[in-house]
Amino acid sequence: MSSLLRKARAGDVEAFVQLFEPLRPTVHMVARTLVGEPDAEDVVMETYLKAWTHLPGYRGGASLKTWLLRIARNAALDVLRRRASRPTSSLSGEST
Repeated sequence: MSSLLRKARAGDVEAFVQLFEPLRPTVHMVARTLVGEPDAEDVVMETYLKAWTHLPGYRGGASLKTWLLRIARNAALDVLRRRASRPTSSLSGEST
């Protein structure tokens, strides 16, 4: 385990930024592909928040990039599920 990863797992924000900021364009691309541009940045922010929260439990089975992209995918799927569960309303004002 790299010293940067060890520091990030211990709560060092700068180490976290150094590890994960280079991956932001890739995370944004995945988010944009799955949910579209309007919600992509929300997915990116949720991804990084979850990564920060769960990094102490990262076991190293997958690469950090793979781990982060899995979190991004799951965050995007959460957005899609919320969209699907929202009731839609008619623009014509007619009730169906």
